[in-house]
Amino acid sequence: MDKTILLCDRDSQLQDIYSDALQGEPIQVIGCTDADKVRTLALNLRPDLVLLNAGFDNNGYKICKLLKQNRLTLMLPVLMLSDAPNVEQRQRAMEAGAIDLIQRISSPFFTRERIVGVLNESQRFAMANRMSEYQYQVLVAEDSPSLQQFYLAVLTELNCNVTLCDNGRAAWQQLKGDHEFDLIITDLFMPVMDGKELCNLVRSHHEFDQTPIIVITTEQEKPVLYDLLNLGVSDFIQKPFREMELRSRVQAHLRNRILVQEQFRLNQELIEISALLEDKIAERTREIFDTNIETIYKLATACDLKDVDTANHIARVKDYVEAFSLHLGIDQRTAQEYGYSSMMHDVGKLGIPDSILRKPGPLNDAEWEIMRTHPVKGKALLGKRPFYQHACDIAVAHHERFDGTGYPYGITGKDIPLSARIVAIVDIYDALTSRRPYKEPWPVTEAYQELNTLAGHHLDPYLVTEFLKLGQTGALQRISEQYAEAS
Repeated sequence: MDKTILLCDRDSQLQDIYSDALQGEPIQVIGCTDADKVRTLALNLRPDLVLLNAGFDNNGYKICKLLKQNRLTLMLPVLMLSDAPNVEQRQRAMEAGAIDLIQRISSPFFTRERIVGVLNESQRFAMANRMSEYQYQVLVAEDSPSLQQFYLAVLTELNCNVTLCDNGRAAWQQLKGDHEFDLIITDLFMPVMDGKELCNLVRSHHEFDQTPIIVITTEQEKPVLYDLLNLGVSDFIQKPFREMELRSRVQAHLRNRILVQEQFRLNQELIEISALLEDKIAERTREIFDTNIETIYKLATACDLKDVDTANHIARVKDYVEAFSLHLGIDQRTAQEYGYSSMMHDVGKLGIPDSILRKPGPLNDAEWEIMRTHPVKGKALLGKRPFYQHACDIAVAHHERFDGTGYPYGITGKDIPLSARIVAIVDIYDALTSRRPYKEPWPVTEAYQELNTLAGHHLDPYLVTEFLKLGQTGALQRISEQYAEAS
């Protein structure tokens, strides 16, 4: 949408200058050369910006104030213009309600960027306006009563609450109190404690790192002044100085103080938002984890329903695997992942016909070929989601053998995933020590002997040794008793 600028200036050629500078932008410049018609045009046109010559019939500041007194033009941004802007004019412009005072005829680039910035609201409220919203706390260390009164008068006009001290020690006591100061002004030479010692103390305490310090001094030697800067002093003013110099330096440091405080506030907000997002992410992650675990239990239950002989086999294997993983020194999270992933080690049996899975007698060669496809079927069923990576490794490789004679791929040794090598041991141990319709449970000692027999060709020999060590601690027995089946 096109935007409109109302240009208020006696020189009609200025309209062409600004139009040329804004060429290519969707901005229309409308000129007004009669000061008495500015308010009427502003009310009727409802422009997006007013450019107002401060010297417009010697009445520019008054016109700006009148615009700001009308509720219909109160929020209308005003940029005031001057042939030679100075500090006094800029101050009057701000007091009248303008957002800034700029050179009446500037470079086309500056004119374009400054106006576009205001119209895009990126510079709608100048820092000087924002500064007027603050009430500053300024600490002054000065032993001269006349200078104390001078500072009090000047700083009060700058919206500052001033705390006066006669020497550096008194100022330091004020700093250590409950007050928070936005600026410190100190004379260099004072009784009791001088300004240099005060600055040293201030900069040696990290809580005052962001507090600007201005030193007032008669010192002319540059090495001394450089030493002050090395101490961490923000600025120095040499006596004698003019009021305008003090005002300008103070406003510059208060401006930086605002920016630092705003940055700190924004950082705190960012930290709080980040913490909130982390909590939400953690909550969502837990929800996803719980959903995946629920899926695992449902798949495991489905396996139980297909293979009635396994009853609590899946749940026991889970606990055995997790306890064994922790015994091996695997971290808690990975051990837990191995545990719940092991519950799906036979999930591929969902794809095996019941006539084979529940056959009461031995399987023939053709039936065995079909049965031996359940690892690959399990891998295909679990898919490629990262959450099921360990489950896929276990499902497809828990029938592989250490010597390469297993299935489905005949891989050997440590090429077999660690999780699958762990589950292979646990799966055999639980099958041996559990009751089945076709057999009684083996005694634990005989099951251990069988594992030793299988070590080195069927099972990883190192893992078998460690599994037997775990058994000696009683951990396996406790898990078995937890899932004791009715006789």
